[in-house]
Amino acid sequence: MIGGFFTSVNGRASYAISRLNIDGSSDISFSAPDFFSSFGAGGRILAIGIQSNGKIIVGGSFQGIDGIFSPGLRRLNTNGTIDTTFTIVPFQSTDTVLDIKILPDDKIIAIGTPTFVPSGNFRGFTKFNADGTLDTTFPVPSPGTVSATGIEIQSDGKILLVISNILRRHNNDGSIDSTFQSISTNGNILDLKLLSDSSILISGSFSMVNGFTQGRVSKVSNNGSLDLNFNLNSQGSDNSIEDIVERPNGKIILSGSFTTFNSISRRNIVQLNADGSVDTTFNFANTYPTLENIFRESHLLSDGSILIGILSPSIAPNIFKLNINGSLDTTFAPVVSRIGKVAKIMEQSDGKILFGGSFDFTSNIRRNSFARVNTNGFIDIALLPFFNSTSNRTTNALITQSDGKIILGFITGGITRLNSDGTQDTGFVSAFGASSTINDIVLLPSGKILVGLGVNSGLMLVLLNTNGSIDSSFAATQPNGIVNKIIVQPDGKILICGEFTQIGSTIRGRIARLNSDGTLDSTFNPPGGANNSVNDIDLQTDGKIILVGQFTALNGSNTRKSVGRLNSDGTLDTSFSQSTNATLFAVKIQPNGKILIGGSMDLVGNSIRKGLAQLNSDGSVDETFTANASATVFDINLQTDGKILVAGEFTRINGVSSVRVARLNNNQTSVTQAKQFDFDGDGKADIAVYRPSNNNWYRLNSSNGSFVQLNFGIAADQVAPADFDN
Repeated sequence: MIGGFFTSVNGRASYAISRLNIDGSSDISFSAPDFFSSFGAGGRILAIGIQSNGKIIVGGSFQGIDGIFSPGLRRLNTNGTIDTTFTIVPFQSTDTVLDIKILPDDKIIAIGTPTFVPSGNFRGFTKFNADGTLDTTFPVPSPGTVSATGIEIQSDGKILLVISNILRRHNNDGSIDSTFQSISTNGNILDLKLLSDSSILISGSFSMVNGFTQGRVSKVSNNGSLDLNFNLNSQGSDNSIEDIVERPNGKIILSGSFTTFNSISRRNIVQLNADGSVDTTFNFANTYPTLENIFRESHLLSDGSILIGILSPSIAPNIFKLNINGSLDTTFAPVVSRIGKVAKIMEQSDGKILFGGSFDFTSNIRRNSFARVNTNGFIDIALLPFFNSTSNRTTNALITQSDGKIILGFITGGITRLNSDGTQDTGFVSAFGASSTINDIVLLPSGKILVGLGVNSGLMLVLLNTNGSIDSSFAATQPNGIVNKIIVQPDGKILICGEFTQIGSTIRGRIARLNSDGTLDSTFNPPGGANNSVNDIDLQTDGKIILVGQFTALNGSNTRKSVGRLNSDGTLDTSFSQSTNATLFAVKIQPNGKILIGGSMDLVGNSIRKGLAQLNSDGSVDETFTANASATVFDINLQTDGKILVAGEFTRINGVSSVRVARLNNNQTSVTQAKQFDFDGDGKADIAVYRPSNNNWYRLNSSNGSFVQLNFGIAADQVAPADFDN
């Protein structure tokens, strides 16, 4: 069992708790509810206890499960489902349970940091009956008196309790045991361990115990007196010790944020002999990045190996296993994650799917911010980004060329081009510095590349030659702010949106249209535009423009919050009206005219729609489409078969595990194509060339000027224009 502050494990949605098999793979028979906190999905599970019948008691910092507010302990059945027979004693929303101990009679003692209010049921040191009800025979501390951070139960039922920098002992009825001499330190006690010889080991951030110098670990006799012969007059660790584990042979494993113990190099973990000296036969060569990695939790397995849990990892995994000698067990590699997002997603011409964002792994395989999956969703290992093993990047824009090459734009990382296998195209010149942020990339019919930027020394719209160098003949009138999205119209004019308020010296409220040479198109003149960021736009076949973003008014109308539509001249389309209650990041118009929107909203108009919604052509909510995401949607795209690709920070769609990427069925009926060879649904015939030598079709979409390459047919085929589907 693992608990923590995460939302996915091994690519499956798992909110704060999960169960792993011994090899690190997920136990798919375990299906826990979705814990949540004030941070959203995935509250913190900090304490787990197992009752004699195998049922699981959990506590931590969470406000409820499955969207229902109800702070308090929970009991799970052995398969992870909620045990509805367990009584939930209401907690305050800010109560935090740090540890749980299960007594021989299955009663529960929970400790932690309570909200000190007179009506609170959790007082930092609270006993519950096995069914979850309060044990009224156990004394209830007064509010504000107990904030317990550590607990151990002796074999005689007495209770060792840590309150910040104090160690004391209670009798099994909860009263203080006066026969035990309390221990006081000059720093926090972060862990205590009852050893096999009945003595007590404490560790933390302290350097003094009862006035004696102790190097962040100290041994206490059963009556509370210090055993100063443990690690006799040695320095101990140079930083905090977070956790203690004892082996059956009496050796002791300490883990934390230290780099030395007794002046011997031991980063984050050390094994001691029973007398406190360093056991030199155990040594973990920790090569993980510094600062962020604190070994917070350790657990001894029956084969002598050790599980380690890390606080706030960088590239390092946040749970891993060490062999008995301290070497890394490379066969154990679960991926536990909370952070990460997919910002862009698209289909290749062969049906494979590309996506990029801020992530470290795809299907438990290292992929630094960019990956490709096959049509069935399994990772395509044939594509390995050349920067895969470097420091983490954030892919923010991507586009494919007809030759299979892929252009990527990064947040503070500039632009690059990959060959189809992920190797670097060394013939592509990176025109931007490492501090540049690329927000959008559009491939023009000429093969040149139009780039919208977030940060780049004042240039926000740049045209690149096919080799990546800047095309100096394109002298665009520059916006005075960030460009988020670019669309090239069928007539070659360029729509841009973002955070700008001017194009050159002319006012344009975060949306503008340029002529093909980059000069401002004065025929598109929205009165006011948007009053805040426009994050995405899409172009209808009739030339109207759908905008989404963070704005609360459009062309002066405050009834268009986050979404609106402009006519082709920039005036407000009054036939379209809709609002949402939060920022939108994505919009995609479907061939049938319906409109997909994605963002962080949970209301569209008066309809509950979380993260994702479909609108009718007049802006009303399409009630037949319900696909609720558990968190923000950042991008939406369509496959050639009409299925919907979605990317974001979510881990579930309609309750089904879909970690940051998903493909949705689309049962909407497409409009009848009025033109032969109208492949992109804009009502106009597209230029298509068939090359028999390689059975490839090369298509120029009239809607946006993009190229599509498809492999279809055999060399003997003859082209026969016809309306095959209507």
